[in-house]
Amino acid sequence: MSDDGRRAENRARRAKQFQDIEDSLARVTDLIDQSKREVERSRQIMKDADAADDRADKERDNARRT
Repeated sequence: MSDDGRRAENRARRAKQFQDIEDSLARVTDLIDQSKREVERSRQIMKDADAADDRADKERDNARRT
């Protein structure tokens, strides 16, 4: 194989490796973003549950006073 042919193959192989790396980074970035959304969703659920518990406690306290 000629030097030009080897160089072209090497360039193509490197280009494929770089593209694979870019694709992997994009997938990881998407997974991180998805995880962040899930964490935020879980925090909101916990916050809502705490607020509901607080309201229920307050209603129970008010009912005992009357």
